[in-house]
Amino acid sequence: MTTFGLVHGAYHGSWCWQQLADLLEILGHRVLTVDLPCEDPDAGASQYAEVTIEAFSDAPEDLVLVGHSLGGLTIPVVAARRPVNRMVFLSAMLPRPGRAHDDVMRDEPDLTVPGPDGGSYLAADGSTHWHPAALFFADCPPAAAARAASRLRGQFWKITREVTPLRAWPDVPRSAGTPRGRCATM
Repeated sequence: MTTFGLVHGAYHGSWCWQQLADLLEILGHRVLTVDLPCEDPDAGASQYAEVTIEAFSDAPEDLVLVGHSLGGLTIPVVAARRPVNRMVFLSAMLPRPGRAHDDVMRDEPDLTVPGPDGGSYLAADGSTHWHPAALFFADCPPAAAARAASRLRGQFWKITREVTPLRAWPDVPRSAGTPRGRCATM
């Protein structure tokens, strides 16, 4: 049995892992999830890591951290602060020690993936949100896409604007990939 700690990406919450969590549990694994503080304008990578460490506080040392998208900026910070067995990056952003992610993206524009036109907008509080009709869940059936879009949260971006607190990559095995195929939202 493996204990998986699933860390969501921007705009999402622990709800987005439900289908995967159910499948892993059917296979006999333990699954832990976290709701990152994406709606807190003052939360950066250290705060994201603290919330994650607290959510996974009863996990064994052989925890496998899985970070999707923005969650990739969090899981190595967690791995630098507590024992883990592996980090898995799913279509994830990767922190560069000594750099802010926004600076990396400006310096390496080939890493940028364009989003749908008119997908996001800035709310009055300064957070970014997605229009429900945007193609965020384009590979999902319309009903599943609508359900998922209705659960999206606002996102503040201190985590990408600040220099990562990661001083060096933790000495932990890691894997990376991009999920393909079917819709994975609830």
